[in-house]
Amino acid sequence: MSDELLALSRGQGTAWTPLQDLLLARKVNTALGGALVGPWDIGSLDEATLEVIAAYVDELPGLAAGREKIESALARWRADHPSYGKHRRSLRH
Repeated sequence: MSDELLALSRGQGTAWTPLQDLLLARKVNTALGGALVGPWDIGSLDEATLEVIAAYVDELPGLAAGREKIESALARWRADHPSYGKHRRSLRH
């Protein structure tokens, strides 16, 4: 077990099923907002559900952060552009 934990600490993942189930249960509980699922419950969840939960927990935050970064850059560009604000104001009148 120590070898598996060491591999996880290095970001290498694990092939040991009990530890995989524990990690998946943590993701499920993160997505659901509480301690609702234990590692022993993972086998009863279908693959599609686990994929959706993993994507929600692992990928959505990065996508949202990327979108926020883009929107921030666009807002700065709009604020600094010499005529963008004037053009927008003239359309409102």
